Amino acid sequence: MHTQRIVLAVAMMATIATIQAQAADRRVPSQYSTVAAALAAAGPGDRVVLAPGVYEEFDLDLPAGVTLLGISSTPASVVIDAGRRGRVLRAENLDQPAAIVGLTLTGGRAQGSTPYDTSGGGLLVSKAQVRLEDVILVGNLADGSGGGLRASHAAVVMVRCRVRGNTAGKGGGAMDLSYDSSLSALKCEFTDNQAAWGGALSVRTGSTTAIFESSLVRNRAVGDPGLGGALACDRDSAPSFKRCVVADNEARYGGAVAAADGAEPALRYSTVDRNSSTEQGAGFYCRGTSLELDHTIVSFHPQTAFVCLDDARPNLSACNVYGNVGGDWVGELVGQIGNNGNFSADPLFCDIDDRHLHDDSPCAPKQSGTGLVGALGVGCDTRTDVPSALESVELTAQPNPFNPMTEIVYTLPESAHARVSVYDIRGRRLVVLVDESRPSGESRVRWEARDDSGRSLASGTYLLVLETGGLRLTSKLMLVR
Repeated sequence: MHTQRIVLAVAMMATIATIQAQAADRRVPSQYSTVAAALAAAGPGDRVVLAPGVYEEFDLDLPAGVTLLGISSTPASVVIDAGRRGRVLRAENLDQPAAIVGLTLTGGRAQGSTPYDTSGGGLLVSKAQVRLEDVILVGNLADGSGGGLRASHAAVVMVRCRVRGNTAGKGGGAMDLSYDSSLSALKCEFTDNQAAWGGALSVRTGSTTAIFESSLVRNRAVGDPGLGGALACDRDSAPSFKRCVVADNEARYGGAVAAADGAEPALRYSTVDRNSSTEQGAGFYCRGTSLELDHTIVSFHPQTAFVCLDDARPNLSACNVYGNVGGDWVGELVGQIGNNGNFSADPLFCDIDDRHLHDDSPCAPKQSGTGLVGALGVGCDTRTDVPSALESVELTAQPNPFNPMTEIVYTLPESAHARVSVYDIRGRRLVVLVDESRPSGESRVRWEARDDSGRSLASGTYLLVLETGGLRLTSKLMLVR
């Protein structure tokens, strides 16, 4: 069934190419004063062509076999802004594939009294096949599911799309896929989205994804239940990722991925780095499901990286699990290190936010013996000696113990990006004190025992963390009120 959906998506792309070759253009605003008027006049094979500008329209309907096209060098120059008056666009009950190319959908709001009314703030795709190419979905809101996009009984193909800053009151801040829907995405970005579950993606009820060479970064699952900062999946769904970066996402459970009820998430040749949870599973939280990781890096999580309950089965092969607070090959992973090519070593990222590898990384093809491990290949030159580099980076706090202020002193051997953060003893990040390029030598920053929101912290032990040039140093701070 899953293979059939991918074949359907490929066939859909070929069909769209045929339709576009026969397209008649309906231009806005030169021929039609509004997007709505052009779409209403369009039929299969037509293109509705938008000149650069901002079109303040909402609840638009995309017809079967029609391409909605922005003509500009950048999709940010052609904008449909719903102004929070309704959804931006719908594609429903289409008997031919449709397409959206080269424009921005923003300001959508899905609200009302039914699940249908409240889903798909930017775009609702129901019983239809739609291709999005070079599309930006930004700043859309759904009171229910699918802040950016909701797919139900649908097939969606995305190429070079950016889905950012969307919010859902329920599932899928960026996108929600339900009821045997499929998503095929290539070179897409899912960034800074938020929902109650699936900060970026919610994949449910038999739905599938095939996501390639994409990134899911800084998404959040907040409130109740707070599952899956990047991905929440359940009910026999099968989300698949290959050569993807999943990093800096946050949730109560499963900072990167939360899976349950027979879901089968799989990550291959991917990098899962520095996600965080306030309860359990900074990387992965699984209940009653399987989890497959292959040639994947799981690194530098500030809490236990894997929490698997109710007979959940994490299966890893040729994976590098390293630098996670609470241990690496522990708990559900005991016995897997050294088997099936699994190992534990510093992946030697080029920088904190650049997860390419130094060419002497143990995850680089010439070093691993099993090909590339992780999403990104070599991106910077050979490091000299890693142990000596660690020795030349210094991190202290003066005084320590302290009340109420301490001065954090750190020394870099060369100019580099540095991030200095404070975590509680459970591994929850409380405040970022430094996140910028710093010169070589000694730098100082004061901390008054307050978190990011300015609240004073109670007495106790805290973790001070310095990250720079792929290195991570940790020391303890003691606050005594």
